[in-house]
Formats: sequence, structure tokens, C-alpha cells
Amino acid sequence: MTNQPSATVTLAELTKSSIGGVENYRLTWDNFLLMTNYGQHETWVYLTTGQGLVIHQPLNKVLREFAIQNQYYSRYAVPYYEYLSHTCTIRGLVAGYNILVPSMGSNNPEVVYYMTKPLRDHIYLEQQQGMLLNYDQVKVVIPAYPKKFEKILKHADRVSHCQIKVLREMMRLFGIAEETVAVGNQYYEQEQDTQMVNELQEQIYGYLFNSFHELLYGEKLTAEQLKKLCEVLFLPWKR
Repeated sequence: MTNQPSATVTLAELTKSSIGGVENYRLTWDNFLLMTNYGQHETWVYLTTGQGLVIHQPLNKVLREFAIQNQYYSRYAVPYYEYLSHTCTIRGLVAGYNILVPSMGSNNPEVVYYMTKPLRDHIYLEQQQGMLLNYDQVKVVIPAYPKKFEKILKHADRVSHCQIKVLREMMRLFGIAEETVAVGNQYYEQEQDTQMVNELQEQIYGYLFNSFHELLYGEKLTAEQLKKLCEVLFLPWKR
């Protein structure tokens, strides 16, 4: 069992200690908590073992490798973010309950990507001008702008909620859920969920169709073309 840390440290203090440097490291949703720039061309990662690690690759490349190794694709996030809000330009990596989110804009050299699933709580410390992240392994204060931090986290949570809604709806349709029939006042709620999931699926397919069409022809589909494609995709079954 990991002991709850008694002392709070800053990110600068935490990055001073590490177990060494490597060219590559297989990162998963469960084996690290924090990731940030380390100099101009390297990345510092805080592992769930309570150890720091330097990867001799820039942050954007480490993030891309993480996505590839964990089979995380653009279609898992982009359509959801666009469905919820076209104004959210700072986006995390969201896969259900697994959420890796940036503390601020990704172009800011002080950005920290942090896992939210194992996060106990967080609070902004005015005196230190930073956000305290409370994990079992460490209590660390990272650079943050409180309003932006909360907005980014809120959007990621909403994306996570929608993804889980889609998954549960698919489970219900295939009879995998524990209860597949809604009764009483739950029926209306189920109808609302089904409608939202259908809208999300149209958004996802629209994103894929548009990306493919733009790759081939340099432009997106017209609204009418996209509507026709979605109609074909969601045609009711008939003998």
C-alpha cells in the first residue's frame, strides 16, 4: 500500500529527482501520473511508482507515441469535443474514465499533462500561483491559471460522460447491460440518451467522412452530401 505523502512539493522540486533517462518508454493509462517539458527537447514523466523519468524525446512526440501504443485515435475525441462545443480548442486525451488532460494550452512551455482518474482532489493555491494536485503518491503544485484549468477539465469530463453514454447504449442494444429494459420514469431518460447517442454517432461519422473526403479532394462534403451518407448509415433494417 502506498503511504499518503505528508509534504507538498512544487513541480520544479519534483523534476529534480529522476531514475535516469531513456530513449523510449512504453506509457499506459495506468503507469504514470504527470508529463511535462524537460528542457527544449526532452520530456519528464512521473510514474505511478513514485519515480521521475526523463525521456529523450520532445513532449509532442511522447504524446503521439502514447496515443499510438494505446490505440487512441482522433475519432475518440474530436467529434465529441465538436459536438459539445466548437469553442473548446484545448483538448485532452479522453477514453472513458481514462483522461489525460493538459493544465493549459499545449503550446505553453509550462503545460503539464496529468491523469485525472487517480486524482483525489485539486485546489488552487493563490499564494503559490499554482494548482495543487493530490495523488496517493505525491502532492504537487503545478503552474496553472485557475479558470482555464477548470474549463479544460470540465470539457474533458463532459467528453468522458458522452463516451460512456455511447458505450452503455451499445451494451443495452446488444443485451450486455445488466438491465436492458427501462420502465416507469426511466423510459423518458433512456429515450433522451438514445437520441443523444444517435446525434453523437452522426457527428463521429461526419468527422470521418469529411476527413477522408478532404484528404482525397481538398474539401469537405456539403451538408446535403453528409446528410445522405448518414441516412444510408442509419437505414432501418428490412427484409
